[in-house]
Amino acid sequence: MKIWILENKKIFNSRDEVLVKIDFNDHIGFCSYSPWEHLGQRSLSLVRDDLKALKSEMIGIAWKDAFIFQKYKETTGHRLKNHTFYHKELIKFSSDVLKLKLSGKIEQDINLVQEIGETFSRIRLDANYKYSIDDFLTFWARISLDHHKVEYIEDPIAWNESDYKKLLNLKVPIALDQIFNNEQVILNAGERLVLKPIIQSVNSQYYKKCIFSHNMNGALSDWQSFCELIRIGDLTKTHGVASTSSFNRKKLFTKTGELVEINTPVIKEIYDHLYSLKDWEKVSL
Repeated sequence: MKIWILENKKIFNSRDEVLVKIDFNDHIGFCSYSPWEHLGQRSLSLVRDDLKALKSEMIGIAWKDAFIFQKYKETTGHRLKNHTFYHKELIKFSSDVLKLKLSGKIEQDINLVQEIGETFSRIRLDANYKYSIDDFLTFWARISLDHHKVEYIEDPIAWNESDYKKLLNLKVPIALDQIFNNEQVILNAGERLVLKPIIQSVNSQYYKKCIFSHNMNGALSDWQSFCELIRIGDLTKTHGVASTSSFNRKKLFTKTGELVEINTPVIKEIYDHLYSLKDWEKVSL
């Protein structure tokens, strides 16, 4: 296998970006990564070290791109029921599901759930581990009348196994996203996992609910997330596979009513551009 990297061309992001290309028996695959370090994602320098040590998930994603994802790009008509919820300031995709970002401030979040979430039959909460265990338990107790419509809450507190077991004993419907770090954590902390496929490879045998999210890395990553969703995801629990993603100002997905369809000419344009790139730096293995 041959591996190349290309840095800071800013093809899919305006932020720092690294592209990876692999050649495995004449099968070419790609991956892009633009870190959000304040969310705990690995820096570009660490990613480069991982690539040289053959430890980066980007290699696995590029491999899947070569052997799986690119097979989809010539196929038209990939459609899925768009169960994606929406943020309150965005266009409504579904009539009965809402995702709310929590602030970690108890009173503010209670008002958000009770006022904004009042007209929805289902809500999904995302705390990004802003709560302490005690504050979260207070928040959870005070929205008890709304427990029946909370599908799940992402990362309610920072990872601590005993604290998470306490939440599970209270039947808090947990989903793990940012604090995901290994399969044992998932096995110990519930059945729902929000995956950003560019960052985390998936062994589907471990999980009952794989909830796929786009990962803020641009059109190539969103396309690959969509392919993973088709391949092994839970189609009733899509989570932020961005229908607004675009490449060269052309939308990656088109939406008619509640159906999302791949804009296949744009997918072809993405790969044509990647294949045309020069100045790749070969990684010494």
